[in-house]
Amino acid sequence: MALNSDKKTIRLQYLILLAVAIAVALFLFFVVISGISVRDNEYPSISAKGDYSIINVTNNFTYLSVHHSVTIPVRNDLILGAMDAKKEAHIFEKRSPEDMMEMYYGAFIYDPAQTTMYDNLCFALNEIRIGKDLSDTEYVECISAFVQSIPYRGNISDTGGGFPIETIVYGGDCDSKSALLIGLLSHEGYNVSMMIFPEVRHSAVGIGRSDENKGRFSGYEYIETTTISPVGFVPEIVDDVNDFYIIRYGEGERCYSL
Repeated sequence: MALNSDKKTIRLQYLILLAVAIAVALFLFFVVISGISVRDNEYPSISAKGDYSIINVTNNFTYLSVHHSVTIPVRNDLILGAMDAKKEAHIFEKRSPEDMMEMYYGAFIYDPAQTTMYDNLCFALNEIRIGKDLSDTEYVECISAFVQSIPYRGNISDTGGGFPIETIVYGGDCDSKSALLIGLLSHEGYNVSMMIFPEVRHSAVGIGRSDENKGRFSGYEYIETTTISPVGFVPEIVDDVNDFYIIRYGEGERCYSL
């Protein structure tokens, strides 16, 4: 009798394990065919690295024929952490290209480790605004001139974007400088977007227009960040490109008047 009881127990355990295995297999099959992810997508982020010391970062630029100099304190451990951070995203959940790009570049723009940097930069730029009594439109041009004057440095490794805190120290490429400008304009309450041109691998910034004319860029005026140029100037590299993405960031309502 004991032997038969043991056999029944083993058989029951086997059936339970088999049922669990089938349930897991069905769940994984459902996940695969439905596109549901069992993990969240992972995006770049800054983790402080090295010594907690402060360095003063100075960037010079010219606006309305007047030379300006902006100096802010930046934590060295955050600069090193940004430089050391992986720039690739790890995607486990299927989303539209627009959603994935919004999350990817948003990770660079809005990383919380950069909050103080944005506060300090905008405080310095606002001093220029107040001193020169700049309008909302002129302030967009001033901030754009500041970012455009930061050295252009191509992404040699081509492994992704760059954090704005890196860009103000070492310069950056089109998407890195665009991320910085978006962060600043968003901080100051503007309706701002990133324009992405996959065909020519180029990025720029869109600033919301105050008029009702949507124009080529769906209500945004083009800002090139890699060269010193006026708002609205569209470089030859994207002049004939018809397929592009416009991804809005922030909830700002300030606009640019033509």
